[in-house]
Amino acid sequence: MNIILRQFMMLLVICSLFSAPFSYAQKYSHDRTIYTTEISEAPKAETMVVDLVLGRPILFLTTLAGTAVFLVSLPFTTLAGDVATPRRKLIDEPATATFNRCLGCPMTQF
Repeated sequence: MNIILRQFMMLLVICSLFSAPFSYAQKYSHDRTIYTTEISEAPKAETMVVDLVLGRPILFLTTLAGTAVFLVSLPFTTLAGDVATPRRKLIDEPATATFNRCLGCPMTQF
């Protein structure tokens, strides 16, 4: 019985750690001021392919790494009273660059 309870608690902790960034994303999804959607010219096909094959996977891994760093630093930032700034820099900005930026658009508009 003790092993089952321990496994259940471990599963609960893992699920809560992975669901934390998604609850932040739902809470702050209305704030789209991080990236402007206007582009000056349409991206070229080669740029779009490179962005799809290299850029998006690297940015996705950056988002995952930022989420891990944010979760590790969360107790300290909570004690300091500023959770919003690390969340924005480590999770929101890489996620916006990964999922909301048009394919092939430059990231200089951040």
